[in-house]
Amino acid sequence: MKGNYYYDDTNRVYQFSDTPSQNRSSLAPSVLDLTELNNQFVNQADGKTVDYLADFDHGDVVSFSDTIVDIQYNDVENATTFYFIEVNSSEKIGWKFDGDLTDQYNIGDTLNLSFDVVDTATCQDITFESLDYFGAAFARDIGDSYPSINDYK
Repeated sequence: MKGNYYYDDTNRVYQFSDTPSQNRSSLAPSVLDLTELNNQFVNQADGKTVDYLADFDHGDVVSFSDTIVDIQYNDVENATTFYFIEVNSSEKIGWKFDGDLTDQYNIGDTLNLSFDVVDTATCQDITFESLDYFGAAFARDIGDSYPSINDYK
């Protein structure tokens, strides 16, 4: 552990905050768009980005629904990237899925997905969490294909 970062055995970096965060579970919407999902990874007490969710725990299911603002297929990667707008920054954020999905989805469509919250690491009394999609997407870096969208429908 160094500062507010924890490095696991594979040198993956996890961020945490020293400031206790308040769980807002009673305020969490039942379905999250990209902005609301990103806000789950922000400690509301100090505004720092963290690698655990504010209102969900290991084993919970997070329902996601947002409008596709762009969609692109890359034949070299054999992956389709769906883009959504992060309202706080107006930045387009892309999520990649295996295969050419451009004949099934269009710009302006609403993409509805379900993700499992999974534990990714533990350091001292901090349990780091993520969504199962992100772990599958990171596995692409070690040679796996991108996740299948059907695993999250």
